[in-house]
Amino acid sequence: PTPPPTPNPAGPCPAECVGSWSNGVTTCTWQNNTNGVILPPTGTLSPNCGYYFGYGSFSYLWDGSVANPSSYPCPPTAVYAEGANSEAFCVFYNGHNGLSIPAGATVDCTNLVSSGSFSYSYSS
Repeated sequence: PTPPPTPNPAGPCPAECVGSWSNGVTTCTWQNNTNGVILPPTGTLSPNCGYYFGYGSFSYLWDGSVANPSSYPCPPTAVYAEGANSEAFCVFYNGHNGLSIPAGATVDCTNLVSSGSFSYSYSS
């Protein structure tokens, strides 16, 4: 007899993310123009992921004077914030707005500007 197929446990990912699973790793990806995610133009967009992820948050920011924040609402799991010099932020806090990032997860924002996506991954 053949063993049953391994289920795809890609989840739980936030509803606005695209979930994928490969070799025991689940990846939750926010992709521009997918599931309601609308990112500002890449020329104004910057990731703010690495350091703060260890403290339970990550974000992206853009120049709100160039790309009006009302035209680029944060995904549902993020919180909008304003900084100095017209900076606009979408901040993701683990444990808030339905975002639950497992311990040991890693964040990847390297494709934010080039392809309009960012993600976190964890062993599943």
